[in-house]
Amino acid sequence: MTIIFFKSNKSISKILKVFFIILQIITLSDFGFLRYKLKLVSLKKCIRDKKLKPSEAQFFYKYLNDSVANVRKTFDPIVVVTLSANIPCMMITIYETIRDLKTEVENLYENLVNSIIVIVTFVTIVAPMIAAESSSTEVDKIKIILHDMLLCEKDDRQVRDVKKFIQYIDARPFKFRVLKIIPIDATFPVLMFNFCVTYLIVILQLTHIY
Repeated sequence: MTIIFFKSNKSISKILKVFFIILQIITLSDFGFLRYKLKLVSLKKCIRDKKLKPSEAQFFYKYLNDSVANVRKTFDPIVVVTLSANIPCMMITIYETIRDLKTEVENLYENLVNSIIVIVTFVTIVAPMIAAESSSTEVDKIKIILHDMLLCEKDDRQVRDVKKFIQYIDARPFKFRVLKIIPIDATFPVLMFNFCVTYLIVILQLTHIY
């Protein structure tokens, strides 16, 4: 009876973990870069269709960059806490799954819950980084459109405004780092994967599972 109760509590705790991680995804989505990407897409279309003058587009871009800077005051601490809590949780979950497989303890339900925890944790960590990278990609596309405009534009004032906009983008690109260390871009998932694999191997060796 005690064993059944222990296993039940263990399963409930894992379900609660999944629920907690899903809440984190919802929280991070409020600070995510996806909405900024959509605004950058709109800005790109307006520039391409010449619905906005370069000077007007520059002010809109400045507004977006300032908005991100304000959001990051809250976003950066949340990212640090999320990484500090979720990466160890994910590694422990993977370790427990490998240990159970090695000791031939087969439990389909436990393995399923573990897999969900790992996947959801990974998405929680990586999603904001991918969204930020996509925003940076949109900015690169805007720069290409502006350079194309320089080839066709004959008005000196417009040329000056376009060059000024390009210089402003170079000065304030959509590339960020948490605490000036953690890159918020597509390189982070690779760094995290290398980190997790390295330390997981160390843990497996220290525990003599393999």
